[in-house]
Order: sequence, then structure tokens, then C-alpha cells
Amino acid sequence: MILSLLASLLSCKCAPDVPAEPGTSVELTYPVLLIHSQQKTFRVRNNVTDLTTTNMVQMGSGDFENLQIVDSGGALYQVTKATPVGKARPWFLDMGTTPFRFRMELKPLRKVTLEETKRIVLGVVSQPDSYWGRDSDKSRAAVEKVQSAGTLAELIELCREPYNW
Repeated sequence: MILSLLASLLSCKCAPDVPAEPGTSVELTYPVLLIHSQQKTFRVRNNVTDLTTTNMVQMGSGDFENLQIVDSGGALYQVTKATPVGKARPWFLDMGTTPFRFRMELKPLRKVTLEETKRIVLGVVSQPDSYWGRDSDKSRAAVEKVQSAGTLAELIELCREPYNW
């Protein structure tokens, strides 16, 4: 009895795996386009530090669930996990707004063309309850803007300020 208890304690994984360093599980080519189909948004991040810095408000809002990333090399990834690195400041001290770093696990999906990336972006834009889908003029302007991109780099640049379309 005592031996089995001792064996279970020794084999117990008492602390969750905490990544040693912030970053991504796959090296990306920057800038990257973050497409959040559930939240109907997209953003651009210029480097790994920008990509892997957040706060408790964003982390708690599901900001990384259902997030896809298209990097400048045309690779499409799905975020599978985002794990904070180090100690985060207690949320009640600043309502969760202090930035912290995390490790992002990515699942490579496939290479995408400019046209396929446009379709993914337009899929978000065309959702009826998206920022653009609620207004036919905004929707039309967004479609024109996305369709005007001649390269993936140009499309990523256009997506820096999508609310100005």
C-alpha cells in the first residue's frame, strides 16, 4: 500500500508543462496576418514579440481560439494552444491589462495562394454580423480593397487597418 502511494507520488505530474521561452512552435515569416473567423477580425503582427505578447483580458476572451495565421511566405497555420510564460501579474491589480508573453503552438495546415488568402479574408468580411457585413457600402468597399491586392504582401499591408476600408 505504502509502496503504491509512493510510486504514484513519484510518477505524478504535479505542475503543468510551462514553456521555457515565449515564441512559436514553428518559425514564421513576418509580417503575419491573423484571421479570427469567430470574432470576425484580422490583425497584422510584425515580429514574434508582437505576436506573442498579450494580456489577461485578451487571453481570457478566447483571442487565440479559432485563430489562423498566414505568414508572408504563404503558409497557413492553426493556433492549437497559447500558454503564458513566467508569472503573470494578478489580474485584480490592473483588471488584466498588464502585457505578458506566451508560447504559441501552431499546426501547419498548407501553403496558400494570394487568391485563397483573399477568399479566407472575404469569408470574414462577408459574415452578416461582421463589421463590414452590417453595412452594404462597407461590405462593398472591403471586397474592392481585398480584391485590389496584387500580392500577398500587399494584402497583408491592407489588413493592417481593415476598419478604414
